[in-house]
Amino acid sequence: MMEKTMTQDQRLSFLVEAFKADSGEYKSLVTPKDTSDKRRVLRSLMNIRMPGEMPDKVLMVQDDYLRERAKEKGIVTLDDIPVFRDGLSIWQGDITRLSVDAIVNAANSQMLGCFVPMHTCIDNCIHSFAGIQLRAACSRQMEEMRQQYGPDYEQPTAVPMLTDAYNLPAKKVIHIVGPIVEDTLTPALEQALADCYTNTLDMCLKNGLKSVAFCCISTGVFRFPGRRAAEIAVKTVQSWMSGHPGAMDRVIFNVFKDEDKEYYEHLSGYSCITLRDNVSLMDAAAQWFHEKWGVPKEAYLDCMSLYLNGKTEYGWYLCLDGERIIGGLGIIENDFHDRKDLSPNVCAVYTEEAFRGQGIAGCLLGMAVEDMKAKGISPLYLVTDHIGFYERYGWDFYCLAHEEGTEETTRVYIHT
Repeated sequence: MMEKTMTQDQRLSFLVEAFKADSGEYKSLVTPKDTSDKRRVLRSLMNIRMPGEMPDKVLMVQDDYLRERAKEKGIVTLDDIPVFRDGLSIWQGDITRLSVDAIVNAANSQMLGCFVPMHTCIDNCIHSFAGIQLRAACSRQMEEMRQQYGPDYEQPTAVPMLTDAYNLPAKKVIHIVGPIVEDTLTPALEQALADCYTNTLDMCLKNGLKSVAFCCISTGVFRFPGRRAAEIAVKTVQSWMSGHPGAMDRVIFNVFKDEDKEYYEHLSGYSCITLRDNVSLMDAAAQWFHEKWGVPKEAYLDCMSLYLNGKTEYGWYLCLDGERIIGGLGIIENDFHDRKDLSPNVCAVYTEEAFRGQGIAGCLLGMAVEDMKAKGISPLYLVTDHIGFYERYGWDFYCLAHEEGTEETTRVYIHT
């Protein structure tokens, strides 16, 4: 029972020495004195360790240490997370703090976790705070798959694997491989991402798991555009829950980055569309932009007609509250300045005053950037007198330009 009476510092020091000895290669590593440095050494040694046996005493100390670390970080329960609609929640923070039936891990096809020391990916974080038993459990399941399907087996995209969560506050971990965007986002990749959510929820239903927290699958090193990923996630989960009433008590969209939080918060109440998604809005959209900017309605109609008829890919983007337009922007060749070489330009960015501060402009800007990149159109430029706003969404000051026909200068921003 000695390990039960150890302090956290004593557990940490014990574990560092035990994992150093286990590693072989790093057994002579000088142990730092600082607690934060010791934590980094321990996590790094855990990260690089292949699955295998470890003495029971070491596992017991590790378990006590990690469970206490979970308490130190603060365990978050369902009661701490508000519901925005029909059992759906958005929560920003460390997914390893969540006390839910299952958390979702964005895994790779080897299904053994991330081996890069101290890497910030969610796969690394989950394995680090669950303990080395998690990698061992994944390894056992992968070995069973290799025996069934051959020695070269790798986990397919959108096929979930269920394990215990060990020292995490959650009960289970659902590991799933999301689609990788190599070049252009395609309908097949979008369907694969939707399948990740559907198949995970099916696994929850099969195993009696009533609450699950999804990470932002595929949006990190797998390069799936964040805004589109959020749209697919929300749409797919809502569709599944509509078809399985009462099956889940709570589905949480767990986000880490501010921009992802804005995407999900926006989707919780409003919808962002391209004008091609709803052609019938063209006249209302042209009138709305005219009222906001004073440019003749006919000018907007001309640009929108070219876009809707496929004569240009420079799009128009709207945010709707129900059927009401509350935000919008467009892309044109030049937004009335003398630098004709800086093209195309985002123009007419506007959000109704009552709806500002909710990330609508950021969502529309992200949508436009991703849409244009998918069509091979990059960089984009934008003229504005605002300082500090567009920088939040990845835009950088590029140069000054003269407003068309005047000596007045304006700031030009670029998004690459």
